[in-house]
Amino acid sequence: MNRLGQFALALVLTLISLQASFSSRPWDTRSPIAWDVCTYYSYLPMGFVHHRYEKKVWNLEEDHKQIGYYTDSLPPKMTMGMAISWFPAFMVAHTTAESLGHKPDGISLPYKVAIHFSLYLYLFWGWWALIGVWNGFRFGPAVQMTGAALLLLGTNLLYYTADETALSHGLNFVLVSMLLHQSMRWWERLKTRHLYAIAALLGYIVLIRPSNAIFAAIPLIMGLNYYPPAKLLTKIPLRPLLIAVVIGLLMLTPQLIFWKIFHGEWLVYSYGEEGFFWSDPQILNGLFSYRKGWFLYTPLGLFMLIGMVFFARKHPRMGVWLAVFIMLFIYVVFSWWCWWYGGSFGQRVMIDLYPVLSLGLLSLITWAFARLFRAIVAVAVASIIICFSALQTFQYRDGLIHNDGMSKCSYAAHFMQWKAPKQYWWHTLYMPDYEAAKKGKDVYPPEKGWEEYCNDNILVQNNAVQQCCRLQRLYRKQ
Repeated sequence: MNRLGQFALALVLTLISLQASFSSRPWDTRSPIAWDVCTYYSYLPMGFVHHRYEKKVWNLEEDHKQIGYYTDSLPPKMTMGMAISWFPAFMVAHTTAESLGHKPDGISLPYKVAIHFSLYLYLFWGWWALIGVWNGFRFGPAVQMTGAALLLLGTNLLYYTADETALSHGLNFVLVSMLLHQSMRWWERLKTRHLYAIAALLGYIVLIRPSNAIFAAIPLIMGLNYYPPAKLLTKIPLRPLLIAVVIGLLMLTPQLIFWKIFHGEWLVYSYGEEGFFWSDPQILNGLFSYRKGWFLYTPLGLFMLIGMVFFARKHPRMGVWLAVFIMLFIYVVFSWWCWWYGGSFGQRVMIDLYPVLSLGLLSLITWAFARLFRAIVAVAVASIIICFSALQTFQYRDGLIHNDGMSKCSYAAHFMQWKAPKQYWWHTLYMPDYEAAKKGKDVYPPEKGWEEYCNDNILVQNNAVQQCCRLQRLYRKQ
């Protein structure tokens, strides 16, 4: 695909997310600054509004859709990477809020709108970089357009680039795409500016989400497509490598300084009792469960993994190690105590890996498009996946898919339903025990099994429906 086509495709993909955002208007029903986003965001108002590190943002107890301030001397749980990305949008909101008739308090409407739309400052460049990577692997234009449509419309990426844009995953998608692109450019040209860009991107990726430090393996894995392992490290000159390490560390410096000044230590573990259970990763639940199974809520994920086999056939050295990296990523993210990652649509944590998995997706599409019959089948399957993903996205928006309590019976109750009565279905939910999960003791699935659990709770649901109907009849008689 030429540069004009690359520009056009990246622009169209960005505009689709933007249009979807205006269509759903999520800022009308909830604050873009909420829950996890509050802790990412608190750095900005504490530094530029209140000038007090104890002043933090959180959801109000009396109305969780609203946010307010509280005072707490503990360090923010999340690091400041997202706050840095929001800084330009925040300053625009801060300087214009009063003239627009709102309080310049860091939490009024201009700030919420600015934070929500700030992703679009970066999203185009993420798509541009990823399409550049696809060009480097010689994927054809038709394959790229099909793969891009599937990646955006056939996964939860659309939701997180349209509805909950302030969570870290949309920006991580951008940064990992750029990391792949700069890694490719480095090994093609061996120019130090690409090495320094890789270091800056890795530093920023870690600053946003420290567990994503494993992406440091990506530049080396990309190099295997150009050189055998024995020659790989010899192609990296020592002095530029040392400078790159310094650049990467400098990206982390703001957080280290913040911790040192306000909490007395250069390194602070801010997550308290939350941690990883390395000996008990919930991989099967993370991939297949009704609560948040990646394959259940993003079926395209299975095809992307299958496609990595086709990618490895054409790029064996790189493909094998990329498969190892993917398995390591899955192991790490599902070893986290909250393997379902709170209230969310599908496994949002997997979005960070989508740029890497897109290589498998496009390899599978390339194989399918090589024969007419396979192409017809592929287009049919792709259409079904996009429609199914769109349906589940609308279900989640409409409350027919719960954000963290789905069970076998609650999933079945609204399966393939566009609109359905929502009352009473909460009786079939299986809510997580967050406090127990921090100790590795959350029970999932239920010990008595889904059949007995669902039978018991459907009976409760039916009794509730009958009771409500009786009350409605009595009310009409009166």
